[in-house]
Amino acid sequence: LITSINHAHPPYVKICGIRDIESALCVANNGGDMLGLIFAANSKRKITLEQAKLIVTEVHSCQHRPLIVGVFANQTVEEINDIVKQVEIDYIQLHGNEGFDIVTKLIKPVIRSIPVIPNETTAEQILNILHQEKQAGWRIAAVLLDTKLPQSNNNEGGTGQTFDWSIAATIGLEYPIILAGGLNPDNVQSAVRIANPWGVDVASGVEKDKNSVEKDHEKIRQFIANVKLSH
Repeated sequence: LITSINHAHPPYVKICGIRDIESALCVANNGGDMLGLIFAANSKRKITLEQAKLIVTEVHSCQHRPLIVGVFANQTVEEINDIVKQVEIDYIQLHGNEGFDIVTKLIKPVIRSIPVIPNETTAEQILNILHQEKQAGWRIAAVLLDTKLPQSNNNEGGTGQTFDWSIAATIGLEYPIILAGGLNPDNVQSAVRIANPWGVDVASGVEKDKNSVEKDHEKIRQFIANVKLSH
């Protein structure tokens, strides 16, 4: 499990889809635990290798250094590991259909994303998947649960919509859960109370508006503060 986070106890806070230095520093200076950089080709929040390197260099100089999470989807082992080395990524988050053959060859611990379709996916279905993977030898640092819309063809999240948080609570009894999907400064305390997650993840919930991927620094500050207040 993830042991190098600065705070003594969860829920840990991951701000995802960071694309500029100022937003990264806002996360670091306000006590964010994890900073997500997206390298998945189809994401509107995708970042270039050059941007990522600049961001990580700045963040590494902060007194409170959040862990760097690289987000990937259906990319080769070689591409993922190369980016991980160049950017100095701490954790690899997988949002595609990656199999055991890929996971075992990655050079950093893996956060496994599982899509949850509201009113359709059950905790039992997810636990069955995780149990099968565990028996097959998968070694996962944490499981990220994110909303997937029924009509969507990908698992990349970022929908801005919630799902039944009690599903996360059930799975969290057996696995470290990172709760994502529609979280924002206003609902995250309720989410934490119901799901009791190991971590929470936000992207669109701390952006300026629905038509922008630009982060709102006041929303970032409020989100982190509200999570910490929910302890």
